Amino acid sequence: NENFFSKEINHSFNIFFLYGNNFGLIDICYSKLKEKLRIDLENPFTVNYFDENKLLNDTETFFDELSSISLFDEKKTIIIDTRQGDRKKDISNIFTNLDFTKLRETQIIIVSYMFKQSDQLTKKILNSQNAICFSCYEENEDKIKSKLQNELTKINLKLDEHQIHELTTKLSKDSKILKNTFEKIKLNNRDNINFNQLLSLIDDN
Repeated sequence: NENFFSKEINHSFNIFFLYGNNFGLIDICYSKLKEKLRIDLENPFTVNYFDENKLLNDTETFFDELSSISLFDEKKTIIIDTRQGDRKKDISNIFTNLDFTKLRETQIIIVSYMFKQSDQLTKKILNSQNAICFSCYEENEDKIKSKLQNELTKINLKLDEHQIHELTTKLSKDSKILKNTFEKIKLNNRDNINFNQLLSLIDDN
């Protein structure tokens, strides 16, 4: 996921699905994707936004938008944002008979906290040749430890293995919270932060 945004997106891909249990990473990837695709949420002529309520209560409009062609040079974008939703089965049912491979004229972004790799909708999109899926799962301990050591090097703080392990186990596995914690450490390092102060900063999150 991290290296993806440093490259140009191949135009053959027009379906983007962000899912998993790392809510912070989903938010980060969604923000970067909108920037990379130059999506202007304020432009109603090129972007249609559906949250869970709008999608379920006005499904007909959603399908109308899918079948209509943009009057402008750029592709129309439909964003389905169910991050604040919980009606997973109802959302999945809408896409049951939809063939994503045939949707070439419209750009679709689906962003959700509800779906997992094993869900039928996820499998369906993964098998679509024109789709890119962002599986956003919690950071594992080795990756958190590596990021922590990198941050400690930046602030020139040497800790022993026991201290590093204690900090690692207390740090959040959510990428967004982890990023914010490291930003806080940088801001508080003006007075040469020590181990106990680091522990206190992490416990505050």
